[in-house]
Amino acid sequence: MSNLIGKSGNPMEVTKAGRGLVDAKSEFLQASMRGDAFSWCGETKAATAADTVWMIRNDHPTKNLHFYEMTIKQDSSTVEAELHRVTAAYTSAGTAVVGVNLNGASGKVAQASAISDETGNTQGTVVRRFFLSTSEYTLDMESAVIAAPGQAIGLDLTVGGSQCYWSVIGYFKNPDEL
Repeated sequence: MSNLIGKSGNPMEVTKAGRGLVDAKSEFLQASMRGDAFSWCGETKAATAADTVWMIRNDHPTKNLHFYEMTIKQDSSTVEAELHRVTAAYTSAGTAVVGVNLNGASGKVAQASAISDETGNTQGTVVRRFFLSTSEYTLDMESAVIAAPGQAIGLDLTVGGSQCYWSVIGYFKNPDEL
């Protein structure tokens, strides 16, 4: 039987039957344990057509911001929503939203600019389109939507007049980590 060596250089524990013993933790859980996972929650009182309900820019100098999950509730009948990258320079305009560290024992603050009812950007590349009704909607992004340092992600509604409540969960991670 061969010895299995982990990424840390330590041998893997193996049962007598030759099965490896592992302690698996998701990237999200690991980030939360490090104090690198955050939640942003906001309200947009009266979104107009093409308004950005929320926008979050990664201000960390080296780490990527992975978007894990987004939840939104709005009061209009069915509207189309567009998750997009902001691809042009802009000056933020709207209500600042402070990121809350999901690890209560950590003193780290989110190195991100989050804005509710953001009106200063121009919609860039659409990542995902979906329809919202008046019920709560959760988009599980599974950390696949990533903003590199200096990049921003936003959510636009195609119809105005909606009052929205939203939350976004994400975490910071070094781009060279597996």
